[in-house]
Amino acid sequence: MQRLLSLAALCVCATVSAQTVIDVTLPNNAGVCSYTTGPVTSGSTAGHLQATATTSAGSCGSSGPTSTDPPVSFGPASPLAPLTATLSNTGGLTSFTFQPINATRCDATVTPSTGVTLVNPICNNNCTGSQSFSPTFPSNPSTTTDVGYAVKVTCTGSGSPTPGVDSPGIAQVTVGHGGGPPPGTCPTIAGSGAITSFTHQTGTQTMTSYGSGSTGSWSADVTDLKSIFGTKPNATTWPGNSGITADRLAINTNMYVSAVFTVPANYMSSLPSGSSRLGQYLVNNSGFSKAPVSMTISTSCGDFSNPATHPTSTVVPGCYMNSGTSLVWENPQHASPTCVLQDGQTYYLNIINANVTNVTPTGGTATTTKGATGASCTSSCTDPITNYIFN
Repeated sequence: MQRLLSLAALCVCATVSAQTVIDVTLPNNAGVCSYTTGPVTSGSTAGHLQATATTSAGSCGSSGPTSTDPPVSFGPASPLAPLTATLSNTGGLTSFTFQPINATRCDATVTPSTGVTLVNPICNNNCTGSQSFSPTFPSNPSTTTDVGYAVKVTCTGSGSPTPGVDSPGIAQVTVGHGGGPPPGTCPTIAGSGAITSFTHQTGTQTMTSYGSGSTGSWSADVTDLKSIFGTKPNATTWPGNSGITADRLAINTNMYVSAVFTVPANYMSSLPSGSSRLGQYLVNNSGFSKAPVSMTISTSCGDFSNPATHPTSTVVPGCYMNSGTSLVWENPQHASPTCVLQDGQTYYLNIINANVTNVTPTGGTATTTKGATGASCTSSCTDPITNYIFN
């Protein structure tokens, strides 16, 4: 009786108070047993719940449990982890874990399955302990629409019904779309000085670069960071090619660049403990038009507000450079990090030829730097930005 009760409690998903009745449907249509208990709470062992019976016997259906009955519980006893994951539009691998109980085989399914690489079974005749699996999701060619996938696990065991028992909770995976947000979704920033306002720059440019074996030129979508730094040689996921300089990034004097990127789901967490991995976006001297540059990394398009003085800023704390030469990002394990980027998060690298001291999350003004001492740009400024990655 107690064995049946503890297994049945695994089907309870939340703590309940006072008197509770737990109904257990037995395998092979052997009937339903009902047990009256006190409050159901989380057990000390992961994947277990516990309750105290308030009666000495349960009320069972036609046949009821016997000493030879198969286990009354099988299949995943814990939800998939993580339950949500976000990938860049290049797709890639995402790992999930779960804890099966009394299972003889577990398989995963992904909906839609088109293009997904998945190796089944996850476990077969050895489904004890924590299990993991890693489907690979295809790239998303759309420039406007994300693609969503539902991931679940189904396990079978001795006496299990067909087709088996599904994991509690279905994981949702999102593969983002290429490029930045559509025009009109990024803010217009009021200007002062010779420029009255700054808008989001879109479109493509013929990009040239040097460094890290890069040769030739290519057409770069200026709203997409991987298009700027990942094309030559070929590193289509963030952080792209290290040492590459986007030598001919031309920013209109009345516009700003906001280039989207997504940190891969397991990029930071897979780094060795204490890793010093960090990166830098550096204004290179080669071909620089000398109009001072401001850069930020934010979770919304075109945010140049200072997070140190504006609590509602979407700029990541520490990821703010006003009229400088270098913006450094760091991984969470780095000693005393100041600009921390997180796995699976989508960000924007924002670049503008302006002083952004007076920009706020909801407005303010940016002061153009095109007329600064030594600046040589009129209608557009050439800003050679180098992408460095350090281990």
